[in-house]
Amino acid sequence: MSHKDGLIRATPESHKTDPAIILTVLDEIERAGIEMHSLLVWHDGALITEAYWAPYGPDRLHMMHSVTKSFTSMAVGLAIEDGKLNLTDRVIDFFPEFENSAANGIEAMQIRHLLTMTSGHACGISGGSWRKLKTSWVEDFLKQPIVYAPGEIFIYDSACSYMLSAIVQRALGRTVHDYLTDRVFTPLQMSPDIRWDLSPEGVNSGGNGLICLTSDLLKLGILHLQHGKWNGDQVLPENWTKAATGMQLRDVSLGVLTGEHYLGPDESVGDAAPERREGYGYQWWRGPHDSYASTGLFGQACIVLPNERAVIAFTAGMDDNDRRFHGLIHDVLRPALGTCDKPDLPDRINMLELCPPPREKLGACPGKLGWNLHSRTQRSGHHCPSSGTIWSRYCLCFRRPSRGASYSGRVRAQGRKHHDHDRRTPAPCL
Repeated sequence: MSHKDGLIRATPESHKTDPAIILTVLDEIERAGIEMHSLLVWHDGALITEAYWAPYGPDRLHMMHSVTKSFTSMAVGLAIEDGKLNLTDRVIDFFPEFENSAANGIEAMQIRHLLTMTSGHACGISGGSWRKLKTSWVEDFLKQPIVYAPGEIFIYDSACSYMLSAIVQRALGRTVHDYLTDRVFTPLQMSPDIRWDLSPEGVNSGGNGLICLTSDLLKLGILHLQHGKWNGDQVLPENWTKAATGMQLRDVSLGVLTGEHYLGPDESVGDAAPERREGYGYQWWRGPHDSYASTGLFGQACIVLPNERAVIAFTAGMDDNDRRFHGLIHDVLRPALGTCDKPDLPDRINMLELCPPPREKLGACPGKLGWNLHSRTQRSGHHCPSSGTIWSRYCLCFRRPSRGASYSGRVRAQGRKHHDHDRRTPAPCL
């Protein structure tokens, strides 16, 4: 690849992961007809699987949808660390020019409510809806009726993420893209070609519209798994990464997407019903097995498995409710990561050693010639037969007391009552 991403690469075997499991996952993808574009598996410090389906490749940028939200969350955390924002800051205070036209109750909405998708709106606005709007997206958001008390009901809403982007820009005087380029993208050697859509008012779209490499998406997860550290540097505040990926809300529902809106937790359309999920953090989903994830429409995801010290990033072309590949990750791949007990072949070969023969079989030894047998230590895990006269060759060492000399000899017994000794090769006593 032309872009040097700085990631360490290793084989699955070197990380105690059976490559047969990786092949099983790839076979199931093909059998099920899942349209995959890329798959990266990182485990305990190294990238152990990197797969691309042509024409996609490591240098090909990919449109990201809602995984963009987790990038925006980083900018909020950094701005709070820099003293520019607080979780309890009121949203309307950043946009006083729209105070007169804002909905009743807007004064209760805070930054923390945007982060947790609990703005108080009855439904969420999708990115596709606002793409048609040529006027201020901020003004349109602030006009939406406040139906619930902010913080009360989870309603998935890409507009909340856009407002976070707009607030960071108001507080810092620069776009989220520029801010993250200096603070995160460059230190992590992410692609220099990362792009991010802008709204009519010049604000990065926040909830979607990021274009990056799959390796960039992978690094998002690695950075949070490592509590904000990268190559020894604290890139993100540790307390922020824990809060952002933690269980801020438990047992939430992803509402039905109508095309322009995400409906509420109790609303259905035809056969489509809300999808129950484990929980939500600050623009991160909580998942099974203590995992957390950033996911996007049509199949992009960064799934972090803290218990397995692993991150899996992929891009694809699939329906949002198609969870087959997520099932493969959690049910097939996850249990196999770092659990294979098969020894590495070179290490296994280097450990090969024969154990000494039973002592009762050593009656004929060079002791009669003034040599004393020095027994050698048996390696743990090996077992010698305690009876019978047929055994393989064993390396022994003998020392002549008068001279202090030693030699290495071979004692062989193959159904015979005698031993052969080769005194020609001096060697230190084992």
